[in-house]
Amino acid sequence: MQTIFVETLILGASYAALGYAAAHPGTLIVEETEGTGVEYAGNMRPSDLVDLPVTELGKQFYAFLKEHELVTEEGRLDLCGMTTAVNRYAVAHKLWILLDAAVVSVKKSDNGYVVECRTNSGLREIQARILLDTTSRRISSRGAAAVTRQWLHVLCSEAMEDPYHQLKEVNGDIITTPGFWPGEWTVSFPFSGETKLPEARLAVERQWRAAFPGGETLIDAVGFDFDVEAVDSGDEGICAWVGPHRYGNPVAAFDGGAALSVNDGEGVPGHDVL
Repeated sequence: MQTIFVETLILGASYAALGYAAAHPGTLIVEETEGTGVEYAGNMRPSDLVDLPVTELGKQFYAFLKEHELVTEEGRLDLCGMTTAVNRYAVAHKLWILLDAAVVSVKKSDNGYVVECRTNSGLREIQARILLDTTSRRISSRGAAAVTRQWLHVLCSEAMEDPYHQLKEVNGDIITTPGFWPGEWTVSFPFSGETKLPEARLAVERQWRAAFPGGETLIDAVGFDFDVEAVDSGDEGICAWVGPHRYGNPVAAFDGGAALSVNDGEGVPGHDVL
């Protein structure tokens, strides 16, 4: 088994992880999927309007997005376009990211942490002094996070002003969010933490058919997975956790990650949930 030695290891290629890694050269990020910015890219999570970042790195990242025309004057982000652009940013800034790396185990050691990952080239052991978890389900300590709500996001194109009043009559708990492009909308369906993905997909289909029996408005795309909201369950985790829903948009998450400071041997201040 190949062993890698690093100062800091981050679980999950979230925007907060990218901001932290940009501020701390030599940080390794491991991600179980094939992409970065996973808290938005995979599940089509909508974004809040963007405010001006606080840190210098956050301001540079925001300027990078503006340069690539991924931010409107109102502060809306082109989340699909960012999927490619953020990879370009990571390459340009030499961020160290290991994709397709599923975490198998996380253990404490005398010198920090030992994480075992399954990759395309086999098992890898990573030894790190500092460990930070930015995954939605807190994979470093799976029992230390409780899923409170799950969202299934649906992408649609409709020129009308918030055309989903018929759908809201069927399900009053849905949320509609305008997207980057004119007429682009995200319709978000809430589910309990126990709901399974196939069950949720069927529920969305039934509700959509009930609201639009004649096919007046169509679904363009459905998120590949749930957008998970989780909280500290009260169980002590093995390392610090920065849940994705701490931030309302990718720029705030990147800025927040860049702002996180490091204490000797304890990772993020509080060594707890942030």
